[in-house]
Amino acid sequence: LPSFHRTREAPEPVRLPVDYYPTERGRLRVGYAVTPDTIRFAAPPGLVADTLSTVPYPIAEVLGGLPGRWPASNPAAIAWSREQLRRIAEGWVQAFPGSATAREARSAALESVGETADALADARLARRAATTALAKVRLAHNEVRLLVKNGAFSQAADLADSVLAVHQTPSTAEAEWLVGLAALTGRVHLTRDLLQARVDSSSFAFFMQGEHIAMPRVVARAALALLAYASFPEPRDSLLASATAVRRLIDAWVEPQRRALVRRAVMTNPVIFGLWRITPSAALEVAVPSPLTRMQQAFARHDTTAVRAIADSAHREDTARGALAGHVPDILYQEGLVLLAVGDSARASRSIAAAVESVPTAPRSLLMDVHRAAAIAPSMRLRALLAARAGDSAAAQRWASAALTLWRHADAELRPLAEPLHALASPSRQ
Repeated sequence: LPSFHRTREAPEPVRLPVDYYPTERGRLRVGYAVTPDTIRFAAPPGLVADTLSTVPYPIAEVLGGLPGRWPASNPAAIAWSREQLRRIAEGWVQAFPGSATAREARSAALESVGETADALADARLARRAATTALAKVRLAHNEVRLLVKNGAFSQAADLADSVLAVHQTPSTAEAEWLVGLAALTGRVHLTRDLLQARVDSSSFAFFMQGEHIAMPRVVARAALALLAYASFPEPRDSLLASATAVRRLIDAWVEPQRRALVRRAVMTNPVIFGLWRITPSAALEVAVPSPLTRMQQAFARHDTTAVRAIADSAHREDTARGALAGHVPDILYQEGLVLLAVGDSARASRSIAAAVESVPTAPRSLLMDVHRAAAIAPSMRLRALLAARAGDSAAAQRWASAALTLWRHADAELRPLAEPLHALASPSRQ
């Protein structure tokens, strides 16, 4: 441990122990065969006795959910990894109590087992002990995420506002940690700008089923702007304009034989997380196999029976998996939107309620993925509106207040969506 600590405190640190332990469902070990044709592989973790096991399969088969590709011991592997990480992190903090990285590691370990209040305490100590500007930004990001998970929305908004105000001209590396704070607080255009800054990072790449998809910089910048706009409920005109621009730039800058591949790589997430609502037929071009995409495709085909059946099947599977189901708010939010689109408010309410209730146990990437961070306040908004429609004034007040808190400095395009929440958030309604 002392040797690891010294390397972690070096100018070019090694990774945190959290990176070596699969503490969240969906974590994969990814690699590729050198010969004969560099096939990409992925290995979901399993557990054999007291040892992690990883058996690689072609990544498309793993992501596609083919039978036998995910070991039955995956939940046990996650539980075992969480305990191992916690044990290591506890020892690290005892040996080096003033270390920001030791505190950060223990915070991650505590977060993985749902002890978010203690994780927040360690995150705060880590930020205070940080010595570099980038570390302070990263740890502020972690602290905001844990404040959100603890339901401290006002404190989360305060810290996000403060960090964004201080870093108005961030480095490319800082922008990576700031973009989720902008998305969380409804700053649509700042989210776009910070997301586009990723193009300047040497580590940035678009991926499709684990494969790096190269493309001209002008296409990548436009695609990131599209993803930013797709992640928010408004402005729709900017979303449509961005989608048109991306298609035009692909035709202009990408060689004909690669256009379909690049188009899939840059359009898939924008379609899943926003564009399907405006042009439903776009969902028919998405090749990602998931209950959400199948619901969106059924909606595009006007098959409302299939939408409901897929939603019910996904709900049963999630219920059976329990705490390790890997719920993520943005997916549940989008499922709720599809159900509302087919007029099923009962099932929609179930999905939206699950979306806001899943935030405390969401993955650590909660604010890293723009579409996930941007979905938090809209989920709360919709939860409040549906609760008010059902006569649940307590839930309506709770979630209206939360959404308004996070969106108190949101861009002008989102303010009309927040307007009905003011009456719901008023204590006089009780």
